[in-house]
Amino acid sequence: MPRGSGFEVCAAVRERGLPTHVILYSALAEPENMKLGLEVGATAFVAKDMGFPALRVELERLLAVVHAD
Repeated sequence: MPRGSGFEVCAAVRERGLPTHVILYSALAEPENMKLGLEVGATAFVAKDMGFPALRVELERLLAVVHAD
């Protein structure tokens, strides 16, 4: 990302109190990166090596939650 990592962007969104859902889709698949992503406020973390099917599942899950409200 040209202006910071996804972790930094997610943290900034949370610091501003924005109610935006954030899914981090990252090549950083190590457990410590997944943990960091969730700690900075990501709604979900999907490793790129899991592929688009996993990303699609997370998007569908998020949309179901959002539409249930």
